Amino acid sequence: TEVRRLKHASQKRIHAQRIVFTSAQQDCRISHPQPLTLAATANPLIDSRWEIFSRHRAGPSPQCMNTTVETAISNFGAAAKAKLSNPSATGQPEDQLRSPFEHLLAEIAVLSNFAPSAVTAVGESALADLKTRPDYSVTVHKALVGFVELKAPGKGADPKKFKDPHDKAQWEKLKSLPNLMYTDGNEFSLWRDGKPVGKVLTLDGNFETSGAKLAPAPGLHALFESFLD
Repeated sequence: TEVRRLKHASQKRIHAQRIVFTSAQQDCRISHPQPLTLAATANPLIDSRWEIFSRHRAGPSPQCMNTTVETAISNFGAAAKAKLSNPSATGQPEDQLRSPFEHLLAEIAVLSNFAPSAVTAVGESALADLKTRPDYSVTVHKALVGFVELKAPGKGADPKKFKDPHDKAQWEKLKSLPNLMYTDGNEFSLWRDGKPVGKVLTLDGNFETSGAKLAPAPGLHALFESFLD
């Protein structure tokens, strides 16, 4: 099937192009950027190209040294609490996680030694063959690396435990993807081909009550790095 061909092709790394990135005029910059090795393969799921980056990382510049995973999660907790508790908030609860999650992803990307503009979360990217659309497709240097699905707070991040018929049906479609993150704002998990990568991580606290006092779970930074790789 096309999905099987994608999975097979995604394992074959070919040297295609050397890319050097810079981030001038940014508040946080990567010092001494190194070349990236690009491997590309056809992706019939999105009618474009699935490009997987294997990168040589550079150390962060002094401007980034004050950013930690703890401050990133604290910022996320404060922003998510403010969004969800705002009386003018409309739509589904998970919709209020969008902006806080985008900022969290950006901060952790910098911690992972990406240029600030390198990682982008693109909302509502349709997967025609699967007849569904995850909340985000994530690109690194404009190359697709994975997908993110946001769930309402309290639903958790283990799709195998979902009880809502819509969530269960959606998981049956999304589980064929080779790189997928689930989060409800308090839990985070990573899935590849329907199998978990590590365990579901639960933050220390609940963003709805903890706000800025929210703290990361051990291994959270590694989970994001694995997703972005």
